[in-house]
Amino acid sequence: MKQSALTLILPIAGEENASWLESELTSIGQQLGKGPKIDFSKSSLTHFARFVILPAADPNSKAKRLLFTSNLDGDFDGYAKELIDEGIAPALDAVFSKCADYQPGTLLIEATAAAFLNSRSIDSTFYIALRGATRDIIQESADLRIKMDRQLDNGEVSELDKVAIDRLYKDCETLRSANSCLDNPPPTKVSFWAPFLAVLNTIWEWLVGIRYDGNNPQITVETQNHLYDMEDLVTQNQLTVVVPVKKNIFSRFLLHLILWIISIQVKSVKGTLLDLATIHFARWVIIDNGNNILFESNFDGSWENYIDDFVDHASAGMNLIWGNCIGFPRGGAKDIESFKAYIRKNQSPAQVFYSAYKDLTVRNILTDLSLSKKISELDRPDGEPNFAMGYYGS
Repeated sequence: MKQSALTLILPIAGEENASWLESELTSIGQQLGKGPKIDFSKSSLTHFARFVILPAADPNSKAKRLLFTSNLDGDFDGYAKELIDEGIAPALDAVFSKCADYQPGTLLIEATAAAFLNSRSIDSTFYIALRGATRDIIQESADLRIKMDRQLDNGEVSELDKVAIDRLYKDCETLRSANSCLDNPPPTKVSFWAPFLAVLNTIWEWLVGIRYDGNNPQITVETQNHLYDMEDLVTQNQLTVVVPVKKNIFSRFLLHLILWIISIQVKSVKGTLLDLATIHFARWVIIDNGNNILFESNFDGSWENYIDDFVDHASAGMNLIWGNCIGFPRGGAKDIESFKAYIRKNQSPAQVFYSAYKDLTVRNILTDLSLSKKISELDRPDGEPNFAMGYYGS
C-alpha cells in the first residue's frame, strides 16, 4: 500500500481562537496515550500526526496559522472514511472550526471530508523510509518479535521449536548487525561522474550564496523552553521549520529544481536518506505562494544528534535547498553552530505529536520486518509449523 502526506495549513480566525487552540492542543498533546480528546491510536492508517501553531505568513502580520500533518497509509478518501468511522473526526472538526475558511461539520460527512482533504492538502516532496510498510504491518512485526521473546523467556516453547528458533536468532543477529551498519554505511564506489558532480555542486552552492570563508564560531545557539518541552518524549522526535524564500526568480527556480530532483531520488531509497538511517518520514513543502518553505521530519534520537548527522551526511543537500532562503548562514550547514541557530530560530513547536509506534526506530522496524518474514517461512525440524504461525496468520 502506498503512503500519503497530508499537509493542511489553515488561517486561524483571530487572536482569541489562536490562544484557545494553543492551550487546547497543548493539553491534548500532553494527554496522548491517556484517553485524549483526539485519539489517533484508533486509526490503523496513521503513522505520525501533528498539530503546530505557525506564525503568520507575512512577518508584518499577527495572523497565526494552524498546521496539521499526517503520514498515512492509502489515499485521502480512505483516510476521511476512517476518521469518521473511528470517531476521530468530531474532535478534529472542533479544532478546525477555530480556523477561517473552514465550514464546521465538513469532516463529519464522508463526501465533504474527502473533498476537503483532497482540495486543501498541499503537495510536497515526500520521503518515506519504509515505502509500502503499512502501520499495521510494522506493529504486527514488532508484536511478533516481542511475543517470541516472551515465550522463550517463560519457557513456553517446545524443544523442537527451540531448534528452529536458534537458527532464526542467528539470522536475527545478522539482520541487526546489517541494520546497525546503516549508521556507518560502507563507502560508496566513486563513479566516473563523481568529479563532475562535485564541480557542479560547488558551482550550485556558489550560485545560492554559500561561501566557506563565512563561518562564525562565536555564534550562540538559543533554544526556547517550549521547544524543549516537546522533545525526547518518545523514541522519535519531530522537527517543523518554516523559512522565507529569497524574493528573486533565480533562487525560486533553483529551489523548485532541487526539490524536483530530490522527489525523484527518494522514490528509490529504502531505510536511509542521504546515508541517514534515523528518518521515518520527511517532507519539504513550498507554501504561501512560494514565499516560504516548510520542512518537517519525524526522526529517531535527539535533536542535536539529528542536526549533527545532517551536517555530516547531507550538508550539500541542505545548502542547495536552504541556500535559496533568507537568513541561511553564509558558511552553509558546515558552519554548524550558525546552522543550528538558524534551525532553532525558525522552528515551531508541535503542540501535538503522535507516533503510532513510539518505541521503534527505523533500524528496529527494518529488523522486525525481516524477522517476521523469516518466521513465517520457518518450519520445525519435524516439518510441523513453528510456534508463531498461528499468531502471524500463515
